[in-house]
Amino acid sequence: MWRRRNVCRQDGVQTERNRLAPLLRLPATSMCGIAGVVYQDRERQVPEDLVRGMCTALRHRGPDDEGLYVRGAVGLGMRRLSIIDLSGGQQPILNEDGSKVIVFNGEIYNYRELRRGLVARGHFFR
Repeated sequence: MWRRRNVCRQDGVQTERNRLAPLLRLPATSMCGIAGVVYQDRERQVPEDLVRGMCTALRHRGPDDEGLYVRGAVGLGMRRLSIIDLSGGQQPILNEDGSKVIVFNGEIYNYRELRRGLVARGHFFR
């Protein structure tokens, strides 16, 4: 049996992930890594090797997957630590026409409700 301890360094605050860390046999500080750069000068190109280098520096944060989005003045990258969705969850995620892109860490618990609303407004999912 494991005893509950505060691993967030804030009195009385403990995330679900940290609470489950002993059961998952993972350090409580394990999490994905997100990196990126957006230049104010829209004509300045983000070099892919810059974003790839950022992700390499974050490899210890997410050894299971890497994703990059580099287009024009925007470069986003992520390193993924697979805990729940081991086979899915590739990022970055783009909308249907590629005009929006996101990288994020976490779960979306109300995704069914959000999906219904987006489909009702004409969006579709792959």
